[in-house]
Amino acid sequence: MNGVTFQRIENFICTDTALQLRAIVGQAQEIAARTTDANIIPFVPPAIPGLGNSGGFSFVLQDYTGGDLQEFAAAMRGFIVAANARSAVGSAYSTFRADVPMLFLEVNRDKVQTLQVPMTELFSTLQAQLGSTYINDFNKFGRT
Repeated sequence: MNGVTFQRIENFICTDTALQLRAIVGQAQEIAARTTDANIIPFVPPAIPGLGNSGGFSFVLQDYTGGDLQEFAAAMRGFIVAANARSAVGSAYSTFRADVPMLFLEVNRDKVQTLQVPMTELFSTLQAQLGSTYINDFNKFGRT
């Protein structure tokens, strides 16, 4: 069949426990615990995408008073501690950090138009450089 060979599934099963998924995630958790420059939360993905205990939910905590950022951060940490004390919540966390520098970028739209740069290209580039951007999915072995 065009040079394609088939092997038995037993040839692909990993018997070394150090190389199995849970051991690898455990090693990643140990490394994450020592890392202070980032908020890293390794977890085992669900067998069926969209199902499992790592999907969770999102909660938005907002300060409508315009108060002190450090006070807001303290309130957020208190909320996280209270949420993690509940058995129904597996692991609550926030990516918000009051001590991380923030940027404000004002785009000179007239100059962008003068340079004939499409505004969508400008914002896509900024998104990729300052945060993250979705590239695409790929299919392999019948999975996305």
